[in-house]
Amino acid sequence: MTGAAGTVPDTDSLTPLRLLREARILTEWRDHRRDRWLLDEAPTGDGHVVIVLPGLLTSDRATHPLRHWLEERGWDARGWQQGRNLGRLDLLDTLPELVEATAAESGRRVSLVGWSLGGTHARWVAHQCPDAVRRVITLGSPFRIDPRDTPAWPLLSRLSGASRDDLDDEILSLVAIPPPVPTTSIASLDDGVAPPEVCTDDGPHVDRVLVRGSHLGLIRNPVVWRAIADRLANRPGPIARHPARRRSREHRHLLRTSPDGQGSSGATTPPSGPPADPTSEGRSDDGAGTDRPAATSQS
Repeated sequence: MTGAAGTVPDTDSLTPLRLLREARILTEWRDHRRDRWLLDEAPTGDGHVVIVLPGLLTSDRATHPLRHWLEERGWDARGWQQGRNLGRLDLLDTLPELVEATAAESGRRVSLVGWSLGGTHARWVAHQCPDAVRRVITLGSPFRIDPRDTPAWPLLSRLSGASRDDLDDEILSLVAIPPPVPTTSIASLDDGVAPPEVCTDDGPHVDRVLVRGSHLGLIRNPVVWRAIADRLANRPGPIARHPARRRSREHRHLLRTSPDGQGSSGATTPPSGPPADPTSEGRSDDGAGTDRPAATSQS
């Protein structure tokens, strides 16, 4: 499958052997504990709804710690309420309806945070009902590859009941295109499941955050949580260094990138302001009254 920029990501590294990198989850809790000071300095929310979509084989239980913290910071964080994520194709219809109903009920656009497969679902939803979606944030979501070409396909096919012919190439191509709303792709340089080249992209309203850590640990990574809060609060600037603490390995490698400028390492430089929203004139992403969903999304 071709990515948004028209290039095909190199999938040669997507081998079962790469999964061994996920063993770092057994020890990375120490780095997570050291980085928790970042959460104390995170911005506060404006009360709008944030739906967190779980990864493959997981459910709302796996996303509860993140949702609980977002609630404490001032957002209305909710689970997807669809049970365990088995990659069912009927979710392609169910999730847009859920988001539109939630936007209508709250009177405001909804932000979507998706981990792994949940992130590809979030991008699909944003394409289907952009007037109901405020922002999309994905965590290690391999939206730039055809899942049928990965080692995970036999498992995904068995769980979802989908055959190779059931997956529409048009659907896969659409997910690879950045949604028409502000979008952030968070990826780990150490990911044993979805390397950054298959889960980040470029665009005028797209930015990416590169961190260190396992794929399985992204949903509990404090650096990731802080990046999520910054985006939900429309504050995509760099994280300041704690004056009394040495930055951990994760924090040292935190890169905020945008297609606006090229850095010496090949990564692009941070944007000077929030990503632009090209979808509608006069629409706001700051929690003001203009972020209310359009009438077409209140079905």
